[in-house]
Amino acid sequence: MPAMLGWFSLKPDTPIEDIEWMLARSAGFDAGYAFVASKPNLKANGHTQKILEAVGQWEKARLANVFTESQKERMTDIANEFHLETIAEGQWLLYEISSFKFRHEAKTRQPGEPLFSEFQFETTEPKAQMQFILTAKDATLSSIKLELNKSRDLILPITLSAGESIRYAGGTAAFVYDTNLNITKEINMDAQIFEVDQGKHTILVDCEFNDKKDEPSANLEIRIPNKGETVSVQ
Repeated sequence: MPAMLGWFSLKPDTPIEDIEWMLARSAGFDAGYAFVASKPNLKANGHTQKILEAVGQWEKARLANVFTESQKERMTDIANEFHLETIAEGQWLLYEISSFKFRHEAKTRQPGEPLFSEFQFETTEPKAQMQFILTAKDATLSSIKLELNKSRDLILPITLSAGESIRYAGGTAAFVYDTNLNITKEINMDAQIFEVDQGKHTILVDCEFNDKKDEPSANLEIRIPNKGETVSVQ
């Protein structure tokens, strides 16, 4: 019997990162899976096109057995994340992603005590481009500020309602997404702010919490891709 991972469901708010997590496990174990996606959910999800393209490309690569045994072993570890980028027909770049997840919570503190949160992460990649996803949970976020290594500030001129996010994947623009991952706004970015070298780094997160509900927070994911490994059909 062929190996099978199980059932995976696409919902209106399922992001491409979650699907590529599953696709990497499929490639690592050389196993199939059941992918459940209703027509309403496919129509609602703003990442549907990316997801379907990713499923097609990962399956082409897996069935062509392009991944090395070392790559497959790394992809069986559920803590590791990957992204597959098509270069040409039968040729891809496989990126391993270092992912760091943080939660900046709304807290009641003493007068004069700072309300920001400070987190640490470490990268083994020299001259890497830091990516990030910032999501509003149970609150509306405004006056959003990120500060990298206590020297590079980014003030985001946006307001995020609960469930909305801003995503930066490198380059000169970040994008604001609604709760179903549809783009609602584009923000100009300076890529140099997020260039990081090998070693330890600090990220500060600050914002105002409005319309707070149960557990208001700003959830931040830092993503650092490696240089990429070329894989191709022989």
